[in-house]
Amino acid sequence: SGNQTRSFLYVEDFAKGIILAAEKLPPNTPINLGSDEEVTMLELIDKIKKISNTSFEIKLDTSKPDGSPRRKSDNSLSQSLIGFKPSIGLDEGLKRTVTWYKQHS
Repeated sequence: SGNQTRSFLYVEDFAKGIILAAEKLPPNTPINLGSDEEVTMLELIDKIKKISNTSFEIKLDTSKPDGSPRRKSDNSLSQSLIGFKPSIGLDEGLKRTVTWYKQHS
């Protein structure tokens, strides 16, 4: 249906989070590194279309199950233990990704 929600973390934020965790946490301490920004798959597709300035048709296969309706990590532990908070939002991350893709394709 495209109504499932997900949260995305830009790779630079992820790398910073990994470094913070390695520097500040004892070995084998589990934490989530993620974003609190949640978006439906249909919203994500719309953002990608606008940012990439492309037009394409979306075909949803409603004969298949949606899968998990929501995937969002609880980032409170990483924020309190290592001060992790993403600095690059979804729109900016998508812009950077589309720019990179266009330069390398």
